[in-house]
Amino acid sequence: MLTVQDILSNFDSAVANEEFQVYLQPQYNHSAGLLIGAEALVRWVSPKYGFISPADFIPALEEQGRISEIDLYVFDKVCRFLRHCIDVNLPLVRISVNMSRNDVLRDDYIDRMEEIRQGYDVPTRLVHVELTESAAISGSQVIIDTIDKLHQLGYTVEMDDFGSGYSSLNVLKDINFDVLKLDLNFISGSMSDERGGTILSSVVRMAKWLSLPVIAEGVETVEQADFLRSVGCDYIQGYLYSKPISVSDYEKLLDGSAVGAIVPQMNLDDVVEAGKFWNPNSMETLIFSNFVGAAAILEQRGDGLEILRVNQKFLREMGMNLSEKDLLKLDPLKTLDDLNKEVYLSCLEKIVESRAEQECETWRSVPSAEGNVQRLCVRSSIQLIGISKVSRLFFVNIRNITAEKNLMLQMQAYIDSNIRKA
Repeated sequence: MLTVQDILSNFDSAVANEEFQVYLQPQYNHSAGLLIGAEALVRWVSPKYGFISPADFIPALEEQGRISEIDLYVFDKVCRFLRHCIDVNLPLVRISVNMSRNDVLRDDYIDRMEEIRQGYDVPTRLVHVELTESAAISGSQVIIDTIDKLHQLGYTVEMDDFGSGYSSLNVLKDINFDVLKLDLNFISGSMSDERGGTILSSVVRMAKWLSLPVIAEGVETVEQADFLRSVGCDYIQGYLYSKPISVSDYEKLLDGSAVGAIVPQMNLDDVVEAGKFWNPNSMETLIFSNFVGAAAILEQRGDGLEILRVNQKFLREMGMNLSEKDLLKLDPLKTLDDLNKEVYLSCLEKIVESRAEQECETWRSVPSAEGNVQRLCVRSSIQLIGISKVSRLFFVNIRNITAEKNLMLQMQAYIDSNIRKA
């Protein structure tokens, strides 16, 4: 095994002799089968020592403060390759490069990146910058300033290895990333078990409300890829599709592949900014909580329907002494018999087709907090506020019309009785 001293004493000559080689790991849209990009990785092939693992030389270079040199070396190779793709009319698919904690802390690093990129005249839209969570927590203001500068220059910034550390949610809350890379290694065993599947589905849903595309890395099986697709994550990177390959092999892949682009996984309505319903300080939340009447947000995914959020007026309108927690655990479709379920689902389909608000009335059997079941008639005014390939998001206003419906039924029964007597 090489020592740190061996690595450092051979590093300068290895750079000069181009012993460091850039490999590219393709990324795919699993639903469409499209190549959407690649991540640039570095390998050291030494005539003296043979293949040197990145797990050996990268920590050593980071510890000695020399990792920026290899990062800029990789960035140069990536820009050179992209320039070649432009010149020979190959399909243009963006490539992501890694930016380490040491790079973030160097005042001149982005300026040096720009010198290289401008030298090759490569558009920033073809280069994504990946920052790991460890880099993001190295100094919040420093990283915020770094990402702001990258955004001003036109770069897309990805948060790499999401879920691998302990501060991912805080980092995501405080820092303006454009793409989330989900590290599957933080979930051991099968993703389709209850705990792993729930965690993955929740992370993808959270990213969806933040309008963050998600790329799952470390995908090795069809089962994993299909499960990710089922919870709304189409973009994957891993050995299922391809191991990291040489630049020349990647060029051949480009020449024969259909390509696509990364987009957010749910398109939110242009008028109703649904993501703001999750911001506790937004005007939308203020209105939702206080002014719109009895309201809820529902998600339809396949044959299922889930209540994501309700306001206090919704709880009061439903009655039954249900808490918000009780109501969120309730499967709304199970409160409907077959006839009323058909009425409700048909209404949702009409909304999706017309993109217009629709209204329906349904009878429901709703359990109370005490365990009793009561029949309620609910009038629902529903509008579509978000849609993706695998789910739909609805804003619902309700009114409990049980009393008036029962009164109408009693009146009708009285009229029918008198007609029979006449």
